[in-house]
Amino acid sequence: MLTLREDWRTLLGGAVAVDLLAQIHRDNLRQEAARHLVAASLDLLVTTWPRGKRPPLLVETVSIATWRISRLYYTFLAENDDAALARCFELGRSAELTVVVYGAHGFVKRELLTAVLGERAPNVWTLDSFISWRTFSATVDQDWPCGRALLELFGMYNRRVSAVGRGSSIGIQLRKSP
Repeated sequence: MLTLREDWRTLLGGAVAVDLLAQIHRDNLRQEAARHLVAASLDLLVTTWPRGKRPPLLVETVSIATWRISRLYYTFLAENDDAALARCFELGRSAELTVVVYGAHGFVKRELLTAVLGERAPNVWTLDSFISWRTFSATVDQDWPCGRALLELFGMYNRRVSAVGRGSSIGIQLRKSP
């Protein structure tokens, strides 16, 4: 079980997410957890976005690392995942795409995608920036304190992790604030 550091409420959501991922020592589990974090941040997006009387948005899972909301595609591009990179090329040519990558790979992946796709290159976000942006947007959209947005995100993450039966290995132990 992953644990939140004592001062998690004082940090940006992306910093908390990176700290949680650093607790996982197996690459395949860390990448799985990162995928669940991206998907949970999209769940947070669709549940907190003010829609008025319009129908709620839905997150559709396209593949293990790609999701769609309406016409927009989001994909998590792991460190060296050729299949996901090929999917980025394909989606980038025909759809609106946002790519989320590990922080250390952001510049290289952005340059590669731009070299191949030119003007069709997708938006590339580092994982920490993407999570921070999504949790911050939820605080604004719902008038929540930052800690509430993170608890919502991590609850959604835990539901995704439990759905695939990994709760005990990469679930997040949530502590309520004092």
